[in-house]
Amino acid sequence: MLLHLESGEYYELQGAGPYVWSLLDGEASLDEIGSRIVDGYGVAADLAAGDLRRFVDALAERGLLARSAGGTGTGGDLAVEVPTLDYAAPRIESRGNLKYLGQLD
Repeated sequence: MLLHLESGEYYELQGAGPYVWSLLDGEASLDEIGSRIVDGYGVAADLAAGDLRRFVDALAERGLLARSAGGTGTGGDLAVEVPTLDYAAPRIESRGNLKYLGQLD
C-alpha cells in the first residue's frame, strides 16, 4: 500500500507493482528495471517496457513519484529478489481517502 500524505489517498500496488516499486530507487534507469522484469519474469522486452512506462506514468500522475530523466544507470542496488509468481502487469488501484474517513488530518 502507498499513502499520499497530502491528499490522503491510498493505493494498492498489484501484479508486478510491488516488485517494480522496490526497484524505483532513483539510481536504476527504467531500462535497467525493464531488464530485471524481463529476466525475472521471462516476458518480452517490449511488453515489460510498455507496462513499466504505464505504471511509472500512473505513479507520477498521482503524485507518488517525481518525474525525472531517469536513473544514471551507474548505481542502485538491483539485488531485489523477483517474486516467484507469474507475471502480471504492474498496476495501481485507488483504495480510498483517509481524509474522508477522518483518519488523517
